[in-house]
Amino acid sequence: AVTGTIRQRPQVKILEGAKGVFSLNKRWRTLAMQPNNPKEIVWFGSLEELQSQFEGVLIKNYKVWNEQKIKIKELIGSSKYELDFAEKYQSKYHQFRHLPKRYAVNFDFGIFGNQVAICQLKKRPFALLIESQDIADNLKQLFHLAWKGAVKIKTTPKV
Repeated sequence: AVTGTIRQRPQVKILEGAKGVFSLNKRWRTLAMQPNNPKEIVWFGSLEELQSQFEGVLIKNYKVWNEQKIKIKELIGSSKYELDFAEKYQSKYHQFRHLPKRYAVNFDFGIFGNQVAICQLKKRPFALLIESQDIADNLKQLFHLAWKGAVKIKTTPKV
């Protein structure tokens, strides 16, 4: 006999096209403004690709998340654009690390509370949204392992 509690099935949604990716970002900005919002976002992906395909969405996200004092950790690529971008937006609440070039990432992956998002940005964009605390917690552990092995962003002291 199997004992123990039955875990709730994850909710899975596919958000189609560029509209789907925009709606995911809007959803996470809205979640950030809720009274009992999650206090950490982890993200793994290509800032350059997101910014080129969905210009301005990152800045909108950062503004809301910083206002809500949500800690953000982003693992990014190592292009000059991404390193310069990270240096500009790194703050008390927002940390970046980058992956060596041999570990290029072709999709975006983020975790916010019990929500896991996997986004394809090139060609036919879409976002896959999984709502499951168990899945989010386990994937966050994998993220933190990768974080430990990633390269810290060198920052120039701001005057």
